[in-house]
Amino acid sequence: MDRPRQFRLNYGHPLAQGLVFAGLGGPAGVASTLYRDSSLYCNHGTLTNMDPATDWVWDQFLGRWVLDFDGSNDGVDCGAATSFDCTDGVSVAFWMKITSKLVERNLVYKGKNYVLGESWTSQYQTDDTLVFGIEQDRCMPHTKNLVGTWHHVTGTFNNQLSAVQIKNYVDGAVYGLATRAAAIPVTTRSVCIGGGYDGSYPMLGRIGDPLIYNRALSTSEISILADPSNTMLGGLLMPPKRRYYRIGGGTTYHGYPYPILDPMHGGFQR
Repeated sequence: MDRPRQFRLNYGHPLAQGLVFAGLGGPAGVASTLYRDSSLYCNHGTLTNMDPATDWVWDQFLGRWVLDFDGSNDGVDCGAATSFDCTDGVSVAFWMKITSKLVERNLVYKGKNYVLGESWTSQYQTDDTLVFGIEQDRCMPHTKNLVGTWHHVTGTFNNQLSAVQIKNYVDGAVYGLATRAAAIPVTTRSVCIGGGYDGSYPMLGRIGDPLIYNRALSTSEISILADPSNTMLGGLLMPPKRRYYRIGGGTTYHGYPYPILDPMHGGFQR
């Protein structure tokens, strides 16, 4: 049986503005380690120490593909393209489901947590809190019961503001605030999901829908992304392309530049 197909990105949607990474493509294949970026920048990542046949999981809660991390050495390396150098504004949004709070967990990050000269980091702490920060400026969170259930997380930075430039949201509500009067440092660190270049604090649990913007999202935009009943993300996602099967084998796709074999021409839709 074929795996369920993932959605497509609507590039004309307001929530597509400023996207530099959109991990919404789902698995590239049963044996492929490619982690597809659906944004126009094509910052595709690579699954590291992961089995694409088992670590991609279709999640009923989100209605989309997510990655399952083992807490050992799993991770996704998305590279260090210059499009990730979001110095004056950034938003890092994703769904997470933490399995255990025994150790710290790296979620989505470009640099080490609380280290000068690094970029931004979203990390889960052992006191059951989330931290989003830039260098040593980070949100001071309040404890929340985060283990065992899905939560939507968004960290934003807006250098155009005079104060409270850093904000961390959980499930669409402001979770932590911080002030930073400086741009984000440009580094050669890769953007990593779940685990990465130094192997520290690997994720144990699941991450889905990672999105990175070169601007700070508004509260109303974050509320759209954080609504689990909003499967199409307010129109940012579109249904997958129709897929047709030849009688006797073979496949063609509606909308692609090679011939279409639809039901009127001897095929059947699935």
